[in-house]
This record gives sequence, structure tokens and C-alpha cells, in this order.
Amino acid sequence: NLLMRELHHRMRNLFATVSAIISLTRHAAQDIDDYVERIGNRLDALNRAQNVLLSANFMTGSMHALMREVEAAFPRVQWQGPDLLLPENALVAMALLFNELATNAAKHGALTSVDGRVDVRWSQDEGDAEGRQFRLTWTESGGDRPVSVPERTSFGTLLMERSVKNNLGGTIERQWNPGGLVVDIALPARWREA
Repeated sequence: NLLMRELHHRMRNLFATVSAIISLTRHAAQDIDDYVERIGNRLDALNRAQNVLLSANFMTGSMHALMREVEAAFPRVQWQGPDLLLPENALVAMALLFNELATNAAKHGALTSVDGRVDVRWSQDEGDAEGRQFRLTWTESGGDRPVSVPERTSFGTLLMERSVKNNLGGTIERQWNPGGLVVDIALPARWREA
């Protein structure tokens, strides 16, 4: 009974997430093909998170395992940081965040060029002190297009902000530097090392 209740709870959460993605993506899509592509990309991100959870204990997932999934989908994304155990909701939020960043890099940023790349680095403050922080930096470089602030706020941007602020309790800052986009994320350090 306990297992069935847990499975039911997880399925309801997953369907609620999928429903929100389908509903909110339609506002940003330019046409039906764009809509299908955006939905597919976001469902792929959810699938990456579920793969990580399935390979572990369903309750937590490894940050390294998630990044290996991201790297498989976007080979020029390089990463470095301690392996952390993320609970299901945090893992899904991070998977969606990385998907939006990587998709944008492939469409508009560094990954549009064969020489472009993305470096993802993270660290977590040591110890048990109150106010410890997890910090992540996403740095794009080598793109062949000029980098500029977008003219409008897309659903992907809103999804990233909601994932970081609402789901993870952190902050996200974007800098459109001439060499490429830099994204800095700070979150309360709640995750233990794997």
C-alpha cells in the first residue's frame, strides 16, 4: 500500500508537470512545428530526470548522473563539481533548467557554432552553517553570433526562473557578455554529497 501511494503521488506530480508544460508552451510557440519541438525538448528533459531517479532509489538522483544525461543530449556541454544527491523535485527542476539553457545555446548561443561550448561549474559551501550556498555558473563561449539581451521574455526564461526561485528557493542572474551568456545561480545548500 505504501509503495502504491508513493507511485500514485509521483505519477500525479509528473502528470501535473507535463500538463503545465503543454499548456504554457502553447503561448510561446510560433507555429505547430515549433510547439511540437518545444514540447518534445521539455519532455526529453523530464525523461532525463526520470532516468536518473530510476537508476537510483526513486527518491534522490545524482547530479553527476543528470549531467551525463545532459552531456549525452548536448555533447559540447562540459561540467565539473561535486556529486550531490538531489531529491526528486530538485532533480526535475535542474533537468528543466539545463534543458532550457542548452536548447537556447543550441538555437541562439554558443552551441550554434562548431567551436562553441558550454562550461558548467558548481560548488557547495562546506560545513553545516546556516546560510550555506550552492553556486552554479553556466558559461557559454565560442559562438559565432553576437550575444544580446532578448527582446522579450520567453516561456523558457519564465520556466528557468520558476524552477530556480519557486522550486529551489534560489536566485538566477544572466549576463549577456560579448563572449557569450553567463548564468549564475545561487541556492540554499541543502544537498548532501553522493
